[in-house]
Amino acid sequence: MAAFMVESPDDEVMLISSSGVTIRLVIGTIGHAPLGRDAMGVKIMSLDDGQTVASVALVIQAPESD
Repeated sequence: MAAFMVESPDDEVMLISSSGVTIRLVIGTIGHAPLGRDAMGVKIMSLDDGQTVASVALVIQAPESD
């Protein structure tokens, strides 16, 4: 994945690998990579040989009702 658009740093992202490993984390806790020609991005999930990211979903927190 090259980019992901979010509404709030409090939202969460869920990633599922082809082997069933699931990671759910708050967007605001993901490190920010430096910008520039040599930027490498941020690695969120390590995959073994032959594995792929099967699904990615944005988990948006429901607004609190008054």
